[in-house]
Amino acid sequence: METYYLKQIDSLKVQIEELLANKKEKMDAKRKTKIHFVEKKEELEQFRVLVRELENREEELELELQAINIQLKETNEKIDAISEQIAEITKQVDRIGMSEDEVKVRLKEAEKKYNEIDASIKAMVTKANSLSNRLNDLIPEQAKLSLEIDQDKVQERKYKDLIDTYQSSNTIQAEMDKNNLEIEYNKDRLRDLNEKERKIEKVLTLLKNNKVYNPRQEQSIQFFKKNQIEVYPLRELLELDETAGQHDEYLFDTIKYTLFVNKKVFQAPNDLYHVSLPNLIPDKTIMHLPDKHLKVKDHLDERLYPYAIKALWWVESFFKDEKPLIANGQLVDEKGIRGPQEEKRIILSEKVLQSHQLKLKEELTQIKDEKVQVEKDIHERNNRNSILFSRKESLKEAEAFFTKENEREWRQSQLDKVTKEIESIKIEIQLIQDELNEQRTSLVRWEQSLSTYQEYLEIYQQFRKEQAKITEVQRLKSVLIGLNQNKKEKNKQLDELSNALDAKRRSEKQLSRKLEDVENNLFGQDREIEQMERQIKAKSEERLSNEEGYSRTRKEVLKLQETAKDLVTNFNDEMRRFSELTKRQAEDLCNNGKTTFEFAINQTGIDEAAPENYAKMKEEYDRSENEVKKSKILLEEYSERMERFKEDLEDTINMKIIGVNQKFVNYMSLFGFEGKIEWDMNTDRRGQIRYTLFIKARKEGHRGKLEDVSVKARGGKVGKGVSGGEESLSSLLFALALLQTIEASPGYIVLDEFDSALDEGRKEKVFGLYEQELQRKMIILTPKSHEEEYLYRFSKAYVVHHNPNIPKSTVFKVKRVCRDKETDS
Repeated sequence: METYYLKQIDSLKVQIEELLANKKEKMDAKRKTKIHFVEKKEELEQFRVLVRELENREEELELELQAINIQLKETNEKIDAISEQIAEITKQVDRIGMSEDEVKVRLKEAEKKYNEIDASIKAMVTKANSLSNRLNDLIPEQAKLSLEIDQDKVQERKYKDLIDTYQSSNTIQAEMDKNNLEIEYNKDRLRDLNEKERKIEKVLTLLKNNKVYNPRQEQSIQFFKKNQIEVYPLRELLELDETAGQHDEYLFDTIKYTLFVNKKVFQAPNDLYHVSLPNLIPDKTIMHLPDKHLKVKDHLDERLYPYAIKALWWVESFFKDEKPLIANGQLVDEKGIRGPQEEKRIILSEKVLQSHQLKLKEELTQIKDEKVQVEKDIHERNNRNSILFSRKESLKEAEAFFTKENEREWRQSQLDKVTKEIESIKIEIQLIQDELNEQRTSLVRWEQSLSTYQEYLEIYQQFRKEQAKITEVQRLKSVLIGLNQNKKEKNKQLDELSNALDAKRRSEKQLSRKLEDVENNLFGQDREIEQMERQIKAKSEERLSNEEGYSRTRKEVLKLQETAKDLVTNFNDEMRRFSELTKRQAEDLCNNGKTTFEFAINQTGIDEAAPENYAKMKEEYDRSENEVKKSKILLEEYSERMERFKEDLEDTINMKIIGVNQKFVNYMSLFGFEGKIEWDMNTDRRGQIRYTLFIKARKEGHRGKLEDVSVKARGGKVGKGVSGGEESLSSLLFALALLQTIEASPGYIVLDEFDSALDEGRKEKVFGLYEQELQRKMIILTPKSHEEEYLYRFSKAYVVHHNPNIPKSTVFKVKRVCRDKETDS
């Protein structure tokens, strides 16, 4: 450790001296650069003053030229106007070819001839108008007669066909009367069929609902239901068996409509049999009367079985010798004989009822078909009568038409007479019109001659007035010569001044850029000096730390020499192999030696085999220690390499940022802003190193601090010192500075809506700056294809049109029109 500290102290002393020497050189260079910067700044200010003076003189010359041009324009316009008037009047006099007196004689002759022809034309026009009025009266009369005659011919053909078809109105009336009788008969037949259909549908409805009641049964059932008394027709309790025929039911005609009432005392609503079920007490249970083919109804509800047995027992009692009894289909009792209760109907046999239902359906179908035929016949006869009625009225008109033959003959003769008169008038009008055309042609010729001679006379009068204008033109031409000479001199002065001003501006721009380079160089030198000061401070602190370590280690060595002088002597022989140890390795060896030495001093009861065991353990320890040393050496090498890489990266970033900052500051000054690019490095909680770039700006003359306009750097918050458009301007100028400093040269650059947030003034200036600085192809994506002036900035323009109905997009190439030719834009 003592050796290590001595080497480190000597090495750090040399490094500090070198850094101090370098710092002094940098400080000297900085002073020279600062002096150079001040000189260049003063020179730039002088240049700007001179440029402003030249610009003011240029504006004065432009205003003077503008005034001269206005005077020239006005003088030329006066000369041109007067010269044009004089030249025109002279040419007109030359073209006349006659003297003023001859013109006056010809004018009088033309006036006389014109008046004679005009009077003749007026007389012919009056006559032609009279004939036209007569013709206008005859033409409507002819059209009316012709129309009436055509109508007569059409009606004659129509009425003749009608009479040939229907003979007379009396014949049609007879047919109509016959059809009316048939219609009345069919209506009566239709009413009968409807009634029959209604009855059959009612019976079918009862059969479908298994309710085969006669009207008196329905009356009784409704009566007992109203009084909340249970009542059951005989057919709901009993039925004929499968072997029964249709005639077997006729045996029960006198009692089959009987109603069984579930009450002892009640009042019968009509003359049907009404039997009290509680009063019937059978002496035996009967389910079937085979000889009568009558049985209890199948699938009867259990609650109704007792009622059905009572009803069957009650029916059986009519076929015993005791009265009342049924004999030969009649009911015989002590009072007399009674026949069937209703007309013959089958109600007790389900099989017969089903067959009867089918027959009723067939009969109902036949009735409906017959109804359709009857209704169709009624409809057809009604339609026929409607047609016959209209034909009857037409026949009456036809019969009346043929009685007016004389009127039709008179209309024909009147038409012939009017037609002849119209033809005569048309011929006369045509002759007058031909004569009028000739006279009018002659009148136009004389009118033209009259107008020409009048113009000639006016030209001679105007010519006498133009003598004063010739003198005025001569004066104006002398003034024009003086103005042109003055303009030529002013233009020469302006050209010389413009060339000088352009040269001064280029020099000013070059000087401004040099000044920026010097300022950026000063900024870089400040950073280098600051970095050297930090390194000197770090090296000084490290040297002080090594001196303290050396002092502490020296004391420990002296103490060790007093305690174990032999061990120290032996160790000095081995020092050569530890001459290249690092600080970490030396500290590890020192700490291990201390621990071993203290342990050996305090050790008691030492084993005799300890030296051999120590040799083995030391051999193992040395081997492990060598491996650890190798690993530590590699780790330290990697760490030192990473530190160097980090310093190189920071230096590279710093130099790149300085270059971008120089460009950015220059571009921002063109728009009246101060700008600055800074960067920072920090380590987050995960130990990852993050680099942050800051784009700062403020308006020139603003007292506040530079405002950060980079969105990521300020966490998405809105800047306080600049607007949204100024933020966009700062970003665009930073992108331009970055493109100018990166080591790449792309063939083209794509900018998506780069100027959307800029006002018109800045937009034009940014666009020109990009074009001037980059000197390469730029592709601009923008939604402003509808702005014609915007498209004129580009060498080529394409518009993408999207049709959402297809959907499909179409690309159009836009063309712009120049003054002399069309060019692709």
